[in-house]
Amino acid sequence: MDSIEKQLFTFLWETRYVILLYFFGDVTTTLYALRLGYKEGNRVVASILHNFGPLGFTFAKSLPVCLLFYYFTMPHVNMQTWEIAITLATVVGFFATSNNLSVVMKLNEKNESQVSQNQALEN
Repeated sequence: MDSIEKQLFTFLWETRYVILLYFFGDVTTTLYALRLGYKEGNRVVASILHNFGPLGFTFAKSLPVCLLFYYFTMPHVNMQTWEIAITLATVVGFFATSNNLSVVMKLNEKNESQVSQNQALEN
């Protein structure tokens, strides 16, 4: 494995939770909640979604991961700062994904109760 491949593999391994939670988790749960009728509460994110759509939102969410990669490739990376950055990004991703899952579950419950009420009215 040459140096670039090894560096990329190491980066992906060290940021796997950031990528899983912050990027994939937050993006997919946000987009799913929007499909269920949730209105985005963050003005910046709502503006990005309104102006650029889901693809623009996905691109915007990838920028912090790209910045982490840029920092990772710098010659004199302070490992303590790197570990703090990875930990913070993972925690933010965990809470964002957890919050979105909570919203999705509430929306599903609300939709199910509305369907039940509509069925009761029809009978």
